[in-house]
Amino acid sequence: SLVMAAALPEAFGDAGRTFVGAYLTVQIGRTAYTSFALGEWHKVGNFDMLRVTLWFGFAAIPWIAGAFSSDPALRITWWIGALLIEYAGPLVQFRFPWLGRSRPEDWNVSGNHMAERCGLFIIIALGEGLIITGARYASAEPAAGLNAAFLNAFLGSFAMWWIYFDIGAARGAWHIEHHKTPGLIAQQAFTYWHIPIVAGIILLAVVDELVLALPLAPSAPPFVLLVVAAITLFLWGNMVFKHISSGNPWFPLSHWVGLLLIGVLALWGWQGQPPRLALAAASTAALAIVALWEWGSFHGGWIERMEVRGWWIGRVLRRRMDRNQARREAKAAAQA
Repeated sequence: SLVMAAALPEAFGDAGRTFVGAYLTVQIGRTAYTSFALGEWHKVGNFDMLRVTLWFGFAAIPWIAGAFSSDPALRITWWIGALLIEYAGPLVQFRFPWLGRSRPEDWNVSGNHMAERCGLFIIIALGEGLIITGARYASAEPAAGLNAAFLNAFLGSFAMWWIYFDIGAARGAWHIEHHKTPGLIAQQAFTYWHIPIVAGIILLAVVDELVLALPLAPSAPPFVLLVVAAITLFLWGNMVFKHISSGNPWFPLSHWVGLLLIGVLALWGWQGQPPRLALAAASTAALAIVALWEWGSFHGGWIERMEVRGWWIGRVLRRRMDRNQARREAKAAAQA
């Protein structure tokens, strides 16, 4: 891992082979040893880690092909293919000729540990973004809007932390820990749907760096696209993750509202080309609205607040929720 980290900055240059060699040693070596330690090599009926090892071995072909390619565009094409193979493995339950496939029941994962690890990935991504922001701010020449851009970068990171950890992380940890097939939840909610969350955090760190470089520069279409992609990926990943972990048939309304706001900001940025700082600040405000909306829903509840004030819409929504709850309980009883 240390060699891989050292080679990573030049992975698309001279250190590509070193990076791939270290990466494959980690991926294939750990799964092969785990399979050997579990005795899968000389028993029949349970080849879970052996299947994973073989999938990583299959993905090694495009990894190595990319490492020996001198064209950066061709290298990244090979490596994207390798990643697609690796992420397709859990989706098809690591099906392999003569060895069959894994079942969700076979993956007796620790739900609490899985949720904690994924939460740490989010913290690392947010922390790295703040480090980059701080370094960029420290080296920047004094300019109009620079301090405001620095403050906005922090507030955006804080809003993303709030959206993920206030409700999503705790509920996701409880859901996977108490589910009868935690391996299935680990695959659905944690293996795949944390990818867009982390991608959104990383892209927003790039947005913050660009804003710090030129706070008052007009928002060109590529910058607008970057802002929209960052917020959309983050909210989209969170809303599906929360949908899976909640057990509800709907997606969080607060996140739908956030995506709608981002759509409005996209039109504004595309047509009006406001300063970078203005567009970034507006996207931070959209994240803050999502966080506050969700906080209000789960810490006291909007329906409860409307009922206390005697509003008719509160009674209507309460009856609808009660009917949906009774319908779900009846369905669960029928299945049992």
